[in-house]
Amino acid sequence: MLTNKQKGIVLASSGGIFWGGIQGPPVSQYLFAQVNLSTEWLMGIKMLIAGIVILLYAKFFQHRSLTKIFETRSVRLTLLAYTVFGLAAVQYCYLLMVQASNAATATIMQSLGTIMIVIITIILYRQLPSHQEVIAVVVALLGTWLLVTKGDLGHLAMSPSALGLGLLLAFAGAMQTMIPVSLIGRYGTLVVTGWGGCYLGGELSFQLSTRFG
Repeated sequence: MLTNKQKGIVLASSGGIFWGGIQGPPVSQYLFAQVNLSTEWLMGIKMLIAGIVILLYAKFFQHRSLTKIFETRSVRLTLLAYTVFGLAAVQYCYLLMVQASNAATATIMQSLGTIMIVIITIILYRQLPSHQEVIAVVVALLGTWLLVTKGDLGHLAMSPSALGLGLLLAFAGAMQTMIPVSLIGRYGTLVVTGWGGCYLGGELSFQLSTRFG
């Protein structure tokens, strides 16, 4: 029987494998280059399928209520904000970033969302970061500088539009983590993420079917 720590290691490793090697950056980049799929279609179908699978798991394996989250207006609005400014923004900016640069660069820029969280926390809560957080921010910013300039201050290794998308992606990543904190505490990660994915995927699929149907 695995301990909670061992389960966490297995889940984190599996998530990285699935994201990096199966459904994430390489596959997205291949589909854009070889199959000529639209960003909206890929984002919509991916989120809808993932949302349905997550909700089914939450219902039948964790025995979670799937409708309780819609009982109050404030919770519904928070879920909507998470879907639009978190999930949708991350997915859309990420896929656009892959198109504008490449999968590796997009993944690195997305990881800056953690740094954004530290900065936003300092501003909103006037809470000084720990020494470890300061070191993490400095190292992350140094790595980003090297990625963007290749060490040459007079040269950008990516287009200004790609850089702008990368910064938006990082900010969206921070919002995706910070907005649903209260919801996750009350309803659980799977219910919140599952409904966010279903709403986003369903809306995009409907818009595309209306546009091309």
